[in-house]
Amino acid sequence: MRVIVFGHHIHGHVSGLGWVKYNIIKALKDAEHEPISVFNSKMDVAFQEGICSEERTDKELKIPYMGVTGALSWENAVETIEPDMVICVGNPEHSWFVPLAKSLKNIKKIYWYISEAKTINRYVPSRDEKYLDLKKVMSYYDKIIPATEITKQALVYDMEMSNLEDAEIITPPVWKWNTSKQKEYDYRENARIPLDSKIFFCITNNNERKRLDQLMIYFKEKLLTKPCKRLVIHTSLDIEGGYDLVAIAARLGIGGNVVINTENTVEAMEGIFSAGNTFVNMPAAEGYGLPYHEALLLGTKCIHSGIGHILEEAPLLKGCNIELVEAKHPYFYKIGNQVWYSIGTGAMIKKYGRKGKYTIEEIINTPEQFAKKILNSIGATPLKNEIDVK
Repeated sequence: MRVIVFGHHIHGHVSGLGWVKYNIIKALKDAEHEPISVFNSKMDVAFQEGICSEERTDKELKIPYMGVTGALSWENAVETIEPDMVICVGNPEHSWFVPLAKSLKNIKKIYWYISEAKTINRYVPSRDEKYLDLKKVMSYYDKIIPATEITKQALVYDMEMSNLEDAEIITPPVWKWNTSKQKEYDYRENARIPLDSKIFFCITNNNERKRLDQLMIYFKEKLLTKPCKRLVIHTSLDIEGGYDLVAIAARLGIGGNVVINTENTVEAMEGIFSAGNTFVNMPAAEGYGLPYHEALLLGTKCIHSGIGHILEEAPLLKGCNIELVEAKHPYFYKIGNQVWYSIGTGAMIKKYGRKGKYTIEEIINTPEQFAKKILNSIGATPLKNEIDVK
């Protein structure tokens, strides 16, 4: 079966959607199907053979990929690929092509809804919200798979998508990093961070929703109690205003305490998770929060803004050190100009210790569990099993 998997580029650890897309593609390929990665491109990229990811655990994942720029380019992609199925990874406003493909025969559209619908719609307005009929857009899909219970509730009740009532919730795959004292030492040495410095760290893309300016303000006002403390941000400087971060740190007077690391390889992730003392993230809205769950899986303390699924999930966890705080200011379209605003955090919402009834392992999916669930959900069983049955 030929399957188009549409969504973000697969690049580095900073992209949660990229990680989900990677796992969907790998699951399809391991099940002996033929996945093709398609993504929005600023340039019209010709259909070609290429490496979809070199920064993940499986460096041999080589599949065809195609970049599309608009409706005509998408139609050409479908004609060239002739897929049996289309799987969309991302937000509904990004899937502008779905109505165009709806009339095509023998294609089952699957939409993987990774973002927290309630969080996004309640707290972070879309740039296109005046023109976007979310319910209508979603109605074009044959099946929508929510990532969490709060997403499902938002879609079923807030948007009245009654056909989702029986949709299976499939949380994103969480990777457990291989950490060690040696990797901590090597990471600190490469990043020039002294061994006696406490490291607060964050792993994310820099955009309006993630609010890394807000994170740096919080670090300065609440966490920088000693000069030796460091805030390490793993991100990409070449996308979504990354260079603003250096300027913001300088304007806040904490340039010497902020480390911007653009290396997002497996080795870099193992290094920061080995060296990092506290994971901290202050987004205005959040989806599932993969790095947050990866930190919890390793027993690392987490400080996070109390929003969306994370706010719903934290009270259920036992044995996890989680501190949720309130970030009152909403997000702004332009990140770089917002350093004059105070983060305005109120009192700590809650700190969770040994409470709740679930361990983190009981509520997350590993890549292997995710692969099995997603294949079952879309009916893409391994071809070899079908042959054996016959």
